[in-house]
Amino acid sequence: MSSRALRRLEKQKLEDELANLTMQEKGQPNHSNEDESSEEEQIQPHKVNAFAFLKEEEDEYESLDEEEKIGSENEAGNANPDAVEETPGAVNSSDEDTFYDAKEDISATESAKKKKRNKKKKSRARKKAAAVISGDTFSTGKASQAKGLDQLEDVEDEEFSETLGHYYENSHRLTSKAFIEAVSLLQFDPKFLDPDREFRNLFGKLPEEIIDDVDSTLSGSVSPEVLAQIRRMAKMVRGWGGKDRRSIPGTMRKLVLTKIRDDWIPTTKKDFLMMELNIQKVQQIAMARDASEWPVAIKAELEAEAAAGIQYFAFEGKTQFDTEFFITVAIQPDHEALINLLQRSPYHIETLLQVAMILYRQGQKIQSSALVERGLFVFDRSFKQSFAVGSGLCRLPFEYFLNRQFYLCIFRYIQVLTQKSTFFTALNYCKLLLSFSPEDDPYGVRHFIDFYAVLAGQYQYLIDFVNSPFCQANSDWFVPSLAYSVALAHLKLGESEKARQALTLAYLRYPYMAHMILEKVGLAAGIPAYKGDVSSHTSVATAAYLVRAHLIWDDAASKQFLHDELMKLITTIKKSASDSKDQPIPDNLIRYVILSGEDSVMAKIPRQFFDGDVFEFDVLPPTTEESETIYSFIDQSQIML
Repeated sequence: MSSRALRRLEKQKLEDELANLTMQEKGQPNHSNEDESSEEEQIQPHKVNAFAFLKEEEDEYESLDEEEKIGSENEAGNANPDAVEETPGAVNSSDEDTFYDAKEDISATESAKKKKRNKKKKSRARKKAAAVISGDTFSTGKASQAKGLDQLEDVEDEEFSETLGHYYENSHRLTSKAFIEAVSLLQFDPKFLDPDREFRNLFGKLPEEIIDDVDSTLSGSVSPEVLAQIRRMAKMVRGWGGKDRRSIPGTMRKLVLTKIRDDWIPTTKKDFLMMELNIQKVQQIAMARDASEWPVAIKAELEAEAAAGIQYFAFEGKTQFDTEFFITVAIQPDHEALINLLQRSPYHIETLLQVAMILYRQGQKIQSSALVERGLFVFDRSFKQSFAVGSGLCRLPFEYFLNRQFYLCIFRYIQVLTQKSTFFTALNYCKLLLSFSPEDDPYGVRHFIDFYAVLAGQYQYLIDFVNSPFCQANSDWFVPSLAYSVALAHLKLGESEKARQALTLAYLRYPYMAHMILEKVGLAAGIPAYKGDVSSHTSVATAAYLVRAHLIWDDAASKQFLHDELMKLITTIKKSASDSKDQPIPDNLIRYVILSGEDSVMAKIPRQFFDGDVFEFDVLPPTTEESETIYSFIDQSQIML
């Protein structure tokens, strides 16, 4: 019997006992349950206050639906449990048989003390777990992971974590213990988000004059007169920039992701704010995703996450330019009008990212990159102090429209870093993007993180990632790109035997990829044709990998190894696994493909995906009741004109 079924039985047992107790207080005898006892202490019906029992039930389950049910039963009985607890000597006038027993007060007091002790215990464990994570953020090993697991045991629900393994029952959510094992893969020093740091590592220590000259480089085409005016404004806005170009007005917090450029218009006003979501709001979002989930189980998961230090955030804000942006992009597309809108609202995030793509397609890559960086600044200046970049513990629910704009902005900036060949910095931005929603991975980081890990020389990281609970506990994570790239990582580390084993596993799982990669980067012609079934999912994922495969399988030794081993597997394993049924293409893979803009890959996506509205600024938004879209921010009356 599953843990969830056991909980249902326990819940039903408590409800039956509650009904019996209520009947006895009203003077109706019931002898069927007189000898029943709970798991922890003997129940004495004639001496126990039913309302105190209700309070204990709330403490045990801590669920919203139980609180609502208890409230309705209290109203039906015309009684107030709070009054009983606050004035224990009073007799309820609506029921003559109700009397006060001193043991009731003792029981309620002990229950309150027990609740307080548990609260303190959770608080201490939360601090310890956070200390483990933050204290060894950048060199987390097996010892620190084991320490984190031990400290989390006090607050983790053992039924959910130990019985069900890495994932909660009927859920895609990692258990907190499994997440502690994998959290180091999402952590990094925020300093690694600065591409200048990678340039220093590549070319040695550069003079400060050169770095300052690069930082002062204009992000766009600005006349000397306008630039002089902007610099005068910067001197008037207190706290703008500073010597390190990371100071912003109104706060002592420094920018983490960006440095202020000379041609950015100084302003003290933030375009939007960041708020921290409470557990009730996050529970509503989770329930909207899957109504079949049990509320008590979801809340237990969220409480375990909170104990591990995980926090949920959302950006909020609305401007007068949202409607105008939508009109110029979706209703009456007009590039000139969009550029004029950017001049009037230089920090409007949707316009920044859209104009950046227009300039990119026109070949103006420098100006395009500058606008993406400015968009990153808009979010950077809005961070709360508690939003710990690099901790791997900050979540941004994909249901919020502005959260999705931040996802998009980081994805675009990863493309900018790719153009600069700062692959290690790009890898850390991949970690950041994945950490916002590691279970759902809405932007499909799993499909391209291997590329940056290999080019950055982080071979062991890629191996650890594939061997982590992310990939080991969920087969959907073991995508073709990871399956084949991890073999290359072993080969680069001189682990030839492990590379052969990894390549064999990759072939058994994705034989179609083996034939295609041999044609793309192999050393011989006349590769045997693949005759098995290929699902749309595998076809698209394979095409996405092949676009970049030649950049990582680039040396002669790797190509020779790939050719020899795959040809051996193809000729010796006559019947390999194939896609027996057409697997649907996941939304995160479609987002990645569309935003990457590779025509050869987009051609693999079935045409029905493009029948409806597909906006580049918000590809495939969630459709739950809790989700926001661009329509949540625009004035419908203006659109109808």
